[in-house]
Formats: sequence, C-alpha cells, structure tokens
Amino acid sequence: MKDILYLGWNLLVINSFVKQLACVGQKTFSINEYRIDEKNGKVIENKTGKTFLLKDVIKKTDENITLCPQTIFSDCEAWLNISRHEYVILTNLTLYHNATNLMYPFGKYYVKKIMTLLVTLSTTQMSAH
Repeated sequence: MKDILYLGWNLLVINSFVKQLACVGQKTFSINEYRIDEKNGKVIENKTGKTFLLKDVIKKTDENITLCPQTIFSDCEAWLNISRHEYVILTNLTLYHNATNLMYPFGKYYVKKIMTLLVTLSTTQMSAH
C-alpha cells in the first residue's frame, strides 16, 4: 500500500496491476477516406458511412488516421464468451465459472459488455474443489 498525491487529493493505492493490451481490428484510413465529426465524437469512413469513436484514434498524421476499435489483454491463450448466468463474481472479485468449477482471480477475466464476459484460459485458473 502506498499513499500518492493526485490532483490535490491524497489517495491510498491498495492493489494495482499492469496488463499489456493488443489492438483488435485496427484500421488505417488515408486523409480522403474519412471525416471527423467532432460534435458527436465520431470518425466516419467516407466509402461505407461506418462510424468509429473518436476516442479510438491511436495515431493521426497529416496523411492518415489509425483507429483501434477494441483492445484485449495480450497475454491470454484464448477467450471464452460466457453469459451472466454462467458465472458468479465473489466479494474478493474472483470469478467462479459454474460449468467448469474453475475460479479466475481478478485481472484474469475481462468484462466486455454488460451481459457478456470474456475469460482468459491461462495457467492461473484455480479449482473450486
């Protein structure tokens, strides 16, 4: 545990971890292939009209723009989509997977959407037996 000062606030850091992320679905457009809608926070592909979030821009030059619409942990072996009824998150934030009786410690699973959870299948699984 460590006290840090951030924007005038004293904060107590209890636990932290660092994960390297990987970009999924990276897109690069040249200057005439997109337009930016600042008001709505969107990048619009001219050819298809498909929109991306302005917050997904990872690089912008005079010639092109690069977007990263999704990031995942780069150290996982695989992802498994599971529904909300297939797991329980315990008070210590460990995830218990009903079908396999396996537990995943906090930091080894990733909540992507409200009802979908992606779990890393790594060697840090714990048996619930």
